[in-house]
Amino acid sequence: MTGLQRPNRGDVIRALPDVDQLVDVLNSGNAGDVLTATGGGNVATMQPPAGGAPSPDRGGFVDPTTTDLDLIYRKATTVSAITLGFIGDSITLVTGVVADVVADLSTASVTVSGSNQAVSGTRSPDWVSGSAHLVAAKAAFASAGVRLVHYMIGTNDSQIGTRTTPTAYRANVLSTCLDLIAAGYLVVLAQSPYIVPGSDSGTFDAESDTLLQEYQAQIVTLCDGDHIRLGDVQAYGYFQANQSQLSDGIHPNSTGATNLALLWAAALQSVVNGLSNTTVLQRLTLGANLSISGGVLNAADAATALAVEHGGTLVGTRGTVNLIDGAHATLTVADNAGASRVDVTIDAAGPTAPLVNGDTPGPTPIATADGQFIMVPL
Repeated sequence: MTGLQRPNRGDVIRALPDVDQLVDVLNSGNAGDVLTATGGGNVATMQPPAGGAPSPDRGGFVDPTTTDLDLIYRKATTVSAITLGFIGDSITLVTGVVADVVADLSTASVTVSGSNQAVSGTRSPDWVSGSAHLVAAKAAFASAGVRLVHYMIGTNDSQIGTRTTPTAYRANVLSTCLDLIAAGYLVVLAQSPYIVPGSDSGTFDAESDTLLQEYQAQIVTLCDGDHIRLGDVQAYGYFQANQSQLSDGIHPNSTGATNLALLWAAALQSVVNGLSNTTVLQRLTLGANLSISGGVLNAADAATALAVEHGGTLVGTRGTVNLIDGAHATLTVADNAGASRVDVTIDAAGPTAPLVNGDTPGPTPIATADGQFIMVPL
């Protein structure tokens, strides 16, 4: 091959079949031309600039080392393995529940595994940020490469003698969620199953049942559809209607465990699908990983740069990102392989420069996240 054919205006340039969206065009192929995405974003058509005259070099061949076309597109990608983390009480520890959940979610192309860190007898205050249980669970999740944490706590909160008010329950669950989110995990909250009043020698009563239903409402208010997702909401009604599947009025028997796992898996399915099917940015450059022949785009499946966003806005697409400490801020950077990202923590004591324009004296600590780095691997 002596050269690469430059596309003509009106030529349809088809990208890879699994390209989702054309993001940006750095060079359009000819001076002044633009590459317009059509057909759902995976087909691009060469068009002249408004009022522009045809390029004198239209058609013909160019040196393959010349960058005549340079574009960035989104490409669908899948992962072959996902690990889920589980936080819960003795119900989550019932034999077969977690094993059946991950088996139900696994497919021929994606293997789902679980890291079960549930602790029998625990309540929502036992899992708040900084608690020994949560610290231990996070360490196990990081080691296992967990990306999503399934949380189901509430049964023991409703027990006589250790009852948690709905307001306190919400605050406890939120504390746990915020800690997990800060560590990079997606959280799914499931509602607790029904408990037969009078179970466990009467330590669960009618008020326990009322509290469980009030906890359900609190869980719904915590779910934002983004970092905190709503998990199973069917277990309460299912076991209320099938009490024979509760071995002691509280814990599922073997049949109940199988059906509880099916309910959890059904609620987790869409979230797991989202984790296994993601999009990444790819950069294609004519003469490097891109060639054109007869108006057809031939692209190599190779990533060459990193898209860096700040506050959701693209800063640039480069091969390297350099994080620099400021005069009043220190950056702590860690490679979080389990969550497939780099974590950047900003620590600042506040400004110490001379005050101007009537500024209030004293330091202004960064109490919340004032900076956010979103790094999308190419």
